[in-house]
Amino acid sequence: MKVGTCDLFYTFFLFCIFNQVQGITREWNSANGLFSEPLNWTPNGVPGLTDLANISNQGLCYSDDPININSLWIDYNSTYESGNTVDVIQTILLGNCVALFNYNTTALGGITNYGGFLYFQNNSVIKGGIIQNQYFLGAYMSSPTFESQVENLNYIEIFGSHQNVTTFSNTYTSKDSRLIILNTKVAFLGQAYHLNKDYSAFNYSDVYFKHIYTNDSFIDIYNSNIYYGGKVIYENSTGLRSRFSNHEYSNCIVSYSFGNAILSIEGNSTVTVNGTTNCFDNSSFIVKSQLIVNKYFQLWNGSLLLFQKSNLPSTIAEVLFLRNNSIISLTDTTLIINPSGNLILNDVSSLYTERSNLIVHGSVAIFDHSWLTTNQSYLLVEGYFLCMNGVYDINSVYDIRSTFIMGGGLSSFMHSDIKVGGDLLVSDSIFHMSNSTLLVTNNIEVTNAIFLASGSITIEKGAFYFGKGYLELARCKLLILGGTLTSGAEIQISPGSTFVNNGTVILISNIIPSNTTKPNELESLLVENSGNFTIHTQVSKIQVPVLNTGYFDLLNNTVDFNRFTQDLGTLNLNGSFVNSNESIVVNGGIILGKGTFNSTLNNNGGQIGNRDNTLHKFDIMGDFNHESNSTFIITILSMDDYSNININNTASINGTIEVRISKDVINNISSDTPPLNVINYGKLESKIGFDQIKFSTFDPKESTSTNDEPLDSCIAKSTYDEKSLSILFGQGCINKKISAGAIAGIVVGCVAAVVLAGLTFHFKKRIRYSYIIAKDSLGEKMKKIIPKQDK
Repeated sequence: MKVGTCDLFYTFFLFCIFNQVQGITREWNSANGLFSEPLNWTPNGVPGLTDLANISNQGLCYSDDPININSLWIDYNSTYESGNTVDVIQTILLGNCVALFNYNTTALGGITNYGGFLYFQNNSVIKGGIIQNQYFLGAYMSSPTFESQVENLNYIEIFGSHQNVTTFSNTYTSKDSRLIILNTKVAFLGQAYHLNKDYSAFNYSDVYFKHIYTNDSFIDIYNSNIYYGGKVIYENSTGLRSRFSNHEYSNCIVSYSFGNAILSIEGNSTVTVNGTTNCFDNSSFIVKSQLIVNKYFQLWNGSLLLFQKSNLPSTIAEVLFLRNNSIISLTDTTLIINPSGNLILNDVSSLYTERSNLIVHGSVAIFDHSWLTTNQSYLLVEGYFLCMNGVYDINSVYDIRSTFIMGGGLSSFMHSDIKVGGDLLVSDSIFHMSNSTLLVTNNIEVTNAIFLASGSITIEKGAFYFGKGYLELARCKLLILGGTLTSGAEIQISPGSTFVNNGTVILISNIIPSNTTKPNELESLLVENSGNFTIHTQVSKIQVPVLNTGYFDLLNNTVDFNRFTQDLGTLNLNGSFVNSNESIVVNGGIILGKGTFNSTLNNNGGQIGNRDNTLHKFDIMGDFNHESNSTFIITILSMDDYSNININNTASINGTIEVRISKDVINNISSDTPPLNVINYGKLESKIGFDQIKFSTFDPKESTSTNDEPLDSCIAKSTYDEKSLSILFGQGCINKKISAGAIAGIVVGCVAAVVLAGLTFHFKKRIRYSYIIAKDSLGEKMKKIIPKQDK
């Protein structure tokens, strides 16, 4: 009966409880820390000789001092790495974890690995009880010595160089598991048992066996030297395959080997292979009908597999593996690799397709100067596509449903469609597409690479991150539908290209014309922004015309434009300095913030400032043209904080000016309140806008302008001269307190007015005759100022 992991852990705890003398269990409580730090344990204190150390909190523990404890337990996605010797009186127990032992390790009760990644590094010596590996054990670029017995029940991988020697001094037993030895030296000095469908692979290695016993197992030896110093026993369906090694065996199981032979499948035949198929030593396997392989298909040492002109699809259930200058060619056919399988090209191998379908339900990996060449073909990969060398394609469709990784070499696509359902990751390589379309669903990340594109690139969502490198759009349309482009690499645009952003752009570099762009071709280039475009570098050059209908944020940076036009949207400055080869043109939308325009600003229908009670201040080093359908909003929060524009050259003010004054300012107006200069200019050319200024007041405590109220001109009005437009306050109706003496004066004045009115009525006839006499005396020249009495 198989015992569950939890039961084993429970048994282990009981064992520790009954065998520890005055010891306790200390739980690791730190996300990342040293074993020797007492506060990293609960209860506090460094585990000692009688203690059980339990690292099971998904944290990372590193020991730089020697460890001497009773037991060690690591589980639950935790990580442990030794920086010194480890001595455990009882057992080291590993669950779901990563454990790295870099120095001598002793576990008298043994080491049991139920589900972790267990590594032995450097020249460490491992002593004690049995090491039982039920998950993964590895030794990389190191020379460990196992003086303990080793029982492999799942997977061991040993990789290094020929300067490394891994030594098994005691018994090694492998049951229904995997042992992979690659490019190193391994010595089995005790008994070596390979039992119960065990699989071992020795590649480019030197392996020494004193005694070896196999039963119902398979050993694959390639380009290696195998030495035997004692008994060698193979029993019960054991297979050993040796290629390019000092011993060669052909008694293989579930494997076909066609050394220097030709196998051809023609007509309407169907060949079904239930085991693994191998082609060795320049063999040729020609399929003109249908081949079904229910295991691996591997080509070695210059072998050739040809699929030619067949209407019947061939299938491979697991891995299609090419090595050592091997070649696969597909012409007018279909090859399918089933969901559990992958396509791997290694050691200068090649795969060619012409007018064919290559459907890989797993993943594709291209290594070590290998190439994939496609022409008028369809490539479907449902897993990842990893290319560390090269792809050359013409007139094909690449449908990558997961991640596309370019990690070196050159990938070139001509007149093709590339669809990536996951991420596109390009690094240390050249990615070239000519008259092709690239559609990426998730993210594009390009670092230390050259990215040359003509045709179209579409980012539906996710991010396009371009780090160090070079991006050139040559007659290419870059369309960002809903994702984010972050570019730290220079972007060069050739004639006929467009840059269309409906998502988000974060520019940490420059956008410039390509070296081949002629001056008269610059008009054909365009950066169109209807999304969010932000400059995130202190100095940026955008020497390509820009059309903004979205949000363009310069932050506190210097930006050199070739030409900037805004039809809608927002241009935001936050201490920015704006250079432009041509005038900044605002046909619509808003300009916000504070900054300097080192050019002419033409406001043909836009709005400068807004009504959100923030201040907007701009210096314009050229001319300022404020046309009739434009608006400039001036907000005055206090006599010290207010919006303004300083124009170095000529101002032409024909549009609307709105002056919004805070109620705090209104409530503090007095007869000595000074004027405020809100527009300064070198020369005034047109002042129509000065005659239609709108005044309003607002409550600064409210964040919107919905409650702005009209303001009487007796409280504030404008005046201008040849250099500035100013706002005057309190000219005509200032609220003042009335003293008692003033009230008495008003009463006396009213009484005198009543008396005067009565006297006037009483003597009205005499007044009449006085006017007539005055008329006769002064003559005709005074007729216009003497009222004539009605008869």
